[in-house]
Amino acid sequence: MTRRSRPSSALLRCSGAVRLSPCVLVSIGLVLSAARGQVVEDSILIGRWQYCMAYNPHANVVYVVGDEEFLHVVSCDSDRIVRTWDSDNPGALVYNTTDNKLYTLNGRSTDVWEFVIEGTGHTVVAALLLPEATAQVWEPATDRVYVSCGLRDLILVLDCRTDSVIDSIPLPRGTTPFALEVGPRFGKVYVRNLDGESVSIISTATNQVIRTIPLGTVPEAGYYSPVVDKYYCTGVHSIIVIDGQGDSISGQVPLPADAMALGIAGSGTAPVVAAGISAGSCGVALIDAVGDTVAGWVGTRTEPRSVAWSPQTDLFYCPRYPYLVTAITARAPHSATDVTVGDYPTLALPVASRGRVYVAHNNSAWLYFLRDTVGGVSESRAAARPSTSALRAAPDPFRVRVGLTWTGDEPMPTRLPVYSTTGAFIAEVACRGTGRALSWDGRDSSGHPVPTGIYIIIPDGRWSSAVRVTKVW
Repeated sequence: MTRRSRPSSALLRCSGAVRLSPCVLVSIGLVLSAARGQVVEDSILIGRWQYCMAYNPHANVVYVVGDEEFLHVVSCDSDRIVRTWDSDNPGALVYNTTDNKLYTLNGRSTDVWEFVIEGTGHTVVAALLLPEATAQVWEPATDRVYVSCGLRDLILVLDCRTDSVIDSIPLPRGTTPFALEVGPRFGKVYVRNLDGESVSIISTATNQVIRTIPLGTVPEAGYYSPVVDKYYCTGVHSIIVIDGQGDSISGQVPLPADAMALGIAGSGTAPVVAAGISAGSCGVALIDAVGDTVAGWVGTRTEPRSVAWSPQTDLFYCPRYPYLVTAITARAPHSATDVTVGDYPTLALPVASRGRVYVAHNNSAWLYFLRDTVGGVSESRAAARPSTSALRAAPDPFRVRVGLTWTGDEPMPTRLPVYSTTGAFIAEVACRGTGRALSWDGRDSSGHPVPTGIYIIIPDGRWSSAVRVTKVW
């Protein structure tokens, strides 16, 4: 690959897309499902080494990296590549729903650039040189991006309104940060450290390190559960649980002696966390996030490379070598089914508005589209049509309660789920009677007031009728 000493803002238009027309379950009440509805609907030629994806709900496109050199923009409506950006080692894709921007790191070592791409026309609007940058995460409440600079033991803070660096947070020397996750309720960013074998916790209010917790091993995976407000990460033959408010280890989920968690994700509607386990005991551990104990186990024979949760179906998707994706129900009794995809799948990206899961691969050059349903394969994608009805919200922004009104000729929705901008389930607005005037009291499913930020209410899973509301103090 050719290394670049300065940023390139060229975006190339590409035409066309090529179309292509059993796991072991071990105890604790698991059932095998032969056909739940997960089938390959389509695929598109992207290039190998598809190691990063992100979804833009405003333009209804998926960003995916291919061949370590190209950033593709795939339309979820036409199943075609609508833009391709040629760069050096693009990755660490982060989409900002507030400002409709994509942030992507490009380059290597000291020559790493942060490119900011506008989400409608897909043009570069800013470029910043961020030496040694390795990973990043968007924090929606403050509308900032936190960037880890590995060998510099540093976290940079970007203001998304101005697309400029506004702060830098030093970490303990020799920690080498390499991944980040957001804990929204208490305003935390969790930084996983490679050489330090630790997790550093940053306050988004002060941009200072609250605490660094040693783990004794590299935290390969991490996940913050908004349902129970705990952070889960890889430990020594275990999964470490950190209390989201107290910033201390509150539990430890033991794993087999040869096991390590490679991927962790959780349900946004139930206290369940799924961890993909490697080594001799390959499988997915289903963790009761209330008691932090293993409530179920799906043996997969091969390593689950990652775990993703779908808010559409409440399923966990686990890509695993050499050519399978395992879909697991989040709620008991747990069941699982396998879908055959391309060589060496690595990532799954559920997109609720399309009822799909996008599967990226290492060895296959194809990006696969799986149907994300629980009702079987009789559903038709062609049956979807634009909605003439919409949900209206007022006042917006709101402090305590926001009124919701359903307009148009279509029947009142049966479900009005509220999601965060990260896709986490927050609450369900009760749809009682036949009236079209409702309200949300700004509380989550546990009755706690939600923090300030942007929330999305999607009537019956139809994004075209969705409304965004902003909670303020």
